[in-house]
Amino acid sequence: MAKLALIVNLIAGNGRCRKVWPDIEKRLQVAQADYRAFFTEKAGHAELLAREAAQAGYDTVVSVGGDGTLSEVVNGIYGTGATLGVIPAGSGNDFCRAFAFDLKNTDLSCDILLAGKALAVDVGAVDGRYFINVGGAGFDAEVGNMANIWGKKYFPGFAAYVASILRVLLSFSPRELTITLDGEEHRLKAWLVAVGNAQYFGGGLQVTPNADVFDRLFDVCVVGGTGKLELLRVLPRVFKGAHLDHPAVKVFRASRVTIAGPTELVSQADGEIIGHLPVEFAIADQQLQVILP
Repeated sequence: MAKLALIVNLIAGNGRCRKVWPDIEKRLQVAQADYRAFFTEKAGHAELLAREAAQAGYDTVVSVGGDGTLSEVVNGIYGTGATLGVIPAGSGNDFCRAFAFDLKNTDLSCDILLAGKALAVDVGAVDGRYFINVGGAGFDAEVGNMANIWGKKYFPGFAAYVASILRVLLSFSPRELTITLDGEEHRLKAWLVAVGNAQYFGGGLQVTPNADVFDRLFDVCVVGGTGKLELLRVLPRVFKGAHLDHPAVKVFRASRVTIAGPTELVSQADGEIIGHLPVEFAIADQQLQVILP
């Protein structure tokens, strides 16, 4: 039986993780799993705990929380040889949305973990960090930044992201960008460039619905410089991934993506601000073993 290290963020999902943690632990105890729980205390702690667990010989390091916790755990174990497990207990759980996880049933997530069937999954790399969902720059990164510094203080879960969209929309406008895709340069005016390893970001926005975590390529979604009213018509379609046929939307595929433009524009990976333009995203050399349904 695999030796499990659970990296638990009890405040994830506005406290949802704290509520479901006793059920998770009970399920693991009934199954007589060989596990130990490590609890995060601050931002960045999950990465440190995950790295230490992998170095201590735990076969599988499990993220118990939301996408922020998962991203930290990925950065902690990438390159160590440890397998990644996920028990979604946050508010977004975007990575797990792409697979057959029941986001409301932690018992089933525990069963998936205990079954231990791992697949090799692509990971994105940017500025010495790794991400597993979606990176990008432009409107989406500005919204993510606004959600982190303002939205989450006043709104729960996905509502924080919606409120932040509306607030950023008041002042943001399309920018002239140069996007280089595997050496091919494109110059255009755009609201955003989303670099998708997986399909979802922002707690359920299916921005790159055809992204495949096994194909060694990003799906790159570019929303061109349409007007604000038209952007408001496009955005609701992103919830279901139905925006790709809109004239303002272009999709490319590449393993290396460089975005250059106004240096005040921030870039993001898995919802966390990583810096400003220019930025380069690349499919990381090694895949990561992840326990999936």
